[in-house]
Amino acid sequence: MRIERVTADTFSEASEQARQRYGSEALILSTNKIGNITELLVCVEAEDDGFVPAPGFREELTSQIAKVLPKRVNNGAPVADASASATPSSSVDGSALVKAIRQELQALEKRLAVNGGTPVLMREKMAMLEQGVSAQYAMRLLDHLDDLDAMAQQVIDDLAIVHGEDISGCHLVGPAGAGKTTLAIQLSIDTGMVQSWRDTRPGSRERFFAMTDRAGVEAGWGAKAPAHAVVDSAGTSLGELQDKFSHDSPAQRLILVLPTTISRSEALRWLQSSLPIAGVMLTHWDAARMPLGLLTAIAECGKSLWGVSSSADPSARLQPTDAAAIKQGLGLILQLALSEPQHATE
Repeated sequence: MRIERVTADTFSEASEQARQRYGSEALILSTNKIGNITELLVCVEAEDDGFVPAPGFREELTSQIAKVLPKRVNNGAPVADASASATPSSSVDGSALVKAIRQELQALEKRLAVNGGTPVLMREKMAMLEQGVSAQYAMRLLDHLDDLDAMAQQVIDDLAIVHGEDISGCHLVGPAGAGKTTLAIQLSIDTGMVQSWRDTRPGSRERFFAMTDRAGVEAGWGAKAPAHAVVDSAGTSLGELQDKFSHDSPAQRLILVLPTTISRSEALRWLQSSLPIAGVMLTHWDAARMPLGLLTAIAECGKSLWGVSSSADPSARLQPTDAAAIKQGLGLILQLALSEPQHATE
């Protein structure tokens, strides 16, 4: 099982998104509302990650559960042959079982507190992890636990947002479907030209020139580009890019393009690669749904944020990055994440 977070403007929209993403069997654990944002925490079946338990692991775990839970449910009263059965007694009702599990979790929380933090701190750290923040960076932010404004400012400082950087001659790299071509054309409105590497995918050339015609910018196709052009690496894979570029070629400036919808593991694969990344730009940007996990991953990897794009229109001129607006959005997300959840069931 794993916990997923869904946000929307209303509860009905959030629950519909949860149903579409995770199916009708997904269990809503809690709901919360801050401002105009509704958050759902949803419990879903975890995908197979290839983990293979040691021989006898499942049997031993089942045996331990069978020993512990009936005792908790019956307030310590003896249970005949508890260890002989692989499952708790069928006479145990659901509410009592939930109560027993909660008691075990509370005991675990106390043990964790003894080993490295107060229960409040552990709860807030868990909330950060649910947002996609790493454990190490979560503790960095929780140094400012009593000041959400300072917490948001910490992320802004670590991102080192770049304003007005000359992007002439930059190569845009990133995962397929990130929106590199659209972003390259948007950036070329100021530089005057965009160049795309040859893309063998069907229809890519025609689509590229149709988009540049719409934006009214000069365009080129092929590997060799003028020095002032913004270069789109098209569908080139990470492995191919690492073969072409290295830290030993500082003359090439690479901008990593990531969509805000990307998973943390995929984002880190690019952020921690050997590519000489000068900065990061984000596409599919939605100020109402700030990607806290992605922003903190960028900050933790020591990369600068160069800009964001919220439009899929290639003729839309990119607006300067508004650090104050990002900080405000981060503050709202942090307030939502760290507030006490309103449990759907007691």
